[in-house]
Amino acid sequence: MINMDNIMSASLYDDSNSLRVVFKKTIQKRQYEPEVIEVETTVNLDGKLLGPERMLILAIIAAQVEYTAMVNLVYKGQISPEELDERKRALVDSVNALKEKAEKLTGTSMEHIIFRD
Repeated sequence: MINMDNIMSASLYDDSNSLRVVFKKTIQKRQYEPEVIEVETTVNLDGKLLGPERMLILAIIAAQVEYTAMVNLVYKGQISPEELDERKRALVDSVNALKEKAEKLTGTSMEHIIFRD
């Protein structure tokens, strides 16, 4: 039986390291008038990635994309700065948790993914 550690440790056997992240959020502008905010990015990486590295990179990209969308929503007045701060803390906590998990699974530091020269 596999567990989440097995899934997160899995290295995908493709040569493509194209990672795509989409963030969508529906905002109610007025009653019965929703607006969908969508931010998308695709990143092409060189070289093979281990499963935990891919997991962490996807988490970082997802956090960047969501944060970008949320800042835009604050600028438009559709969410409050307090909502942005709360979500920012949650995004940071999530990436930190996945970084710790990736380090546990690989036995190596993942600092090189976050703090590139």
